[in-house]
Amino acid sequence: MGKENAKKFELMDSHIIHGLEILNNDHTKNIHRVALDEYQKWTEPQKSTILNQYCLFRNRPRIKRESPSPILIDSNNLNTKVRGVVFLPTMGEDKSLPNFSSGVNSIIEASRNDFPIMFGIIIDKSDKNVTSFLGNISKILFKANIPFFVLANVANVGYVASIKSAMKFFKSNKDFTNDMLAGFIDDDAFLTDKKHYSMLAKLLDEDPSLYAVSGLAVDYIQKGAINSLHNFFNIPNAFNIVDKAKKHRLSLSRPHIHGGGGGCLMKATDLENSIDIAEFNQIMLGPAISALSGILSKHSLASDDLPVIHETKNTFYLWLMMVLKYYRTWEMVDSYYGQNCTSYVNEFKPRADEIFENILDPQIYKQYLILKKFRSHFKSPLW
Repeated sequence: MGKENAKKFELMDSHIIHGLEILNNDHTKNIHRVALDEYQKWTEPQKSTILNQYCLFRNRPRIKRESPSPILIDSNNLNTKVRGVVFLPTMGEDKSLPNFSSGVNSIIEASRNDFPIMFGIIIDKSDKNVTSFLGNISKILFKANIPFFVLANVANVGYVASIKSAMKFFKSNKDFTNDMLAGFIDDDAFLTDKKHYSMLAKLLDEDPSLYAVSGLAVDYIQKGAINSLHNFFNIPNAFNIVDKAKKHRLSLSRPHIHGGGGGCLMKATDLENSIDIAEFNQIMLGPAISALSGILSKHSLASDDLPVIHETKNTFYLWLMMVLKYYRTWEMVDSYYGQNCTSYVNEFKPRADEIFENILDPQIYKQYLILKKFRSHFKSPLW
């Protein structure tokens, strides 16, 4: 390890230990103990991965990349006239099959409501899980009899490039028009409402100023100890908190989309432009879409009428990976395009705090305020 890297590791270690001390109080003592114990057991590769997240997007050249074209390995009813497409970049793991089925069911329901959608699945050809996964999804897709295609990347090109290549394939359809809609969904996202895509399409049709729309990405709070690490990390995004807010006639809808985690939808041409922005600046696609909507003086929405359950972060390591990745993304968006294009994100936060104060049990609300301070600690760059 060089002197420069050793210094960065030392800074990171000090920053994380200092952050964990925020949890060392009467309301989160057990959480502090569990998180600190986990951190002390991190391996060198784990620490290196987290350090990369601290450095994410820094000093990267802004370039336009060309990825190798994927291979079409399966399809059905490609000549069916559709109004849009939903892309699913997937790791090809069988544990994601229930999530996959929820997307298929929503596409079936959309077709019944005069919004036929094509499903575009993108996999990594080299992944060892793919063979089993493909066999299982083929059964689901052919039984549903919806138009779909499965593309296999010949190399690990990444999330954004996968969607870009799938969009290029979809546009090769002779019936493609610029007013078609397109969206994407993560393979760890479970749609709770089979009318998900029908409702998103309706929102876009009714509001020309709406650039992009998604469901609200939420977690389940596990039953049991209030002081579990999992429950603590998922306080602000919990499914039952959305229910509580609705009972009080309060909205937790966000003024920005939740991307693949929320099963988003938008105009196909707008998604193409957002992909270019994300790829050129090497930032995450969801925040790039939200930022571009601000630049164009439009707005985006993550609707709490459509909760989307996604894989929860049940370790400090996974939680910190996610937090750093998003903070660095928004930092780069602000740096390139100015804070005016993301100001609506910060404007929502005081309203969210007020809602949480009204609907959370006092003990959980105190934990939420500690979690908010804890998250904020990791917002500032180290160098």
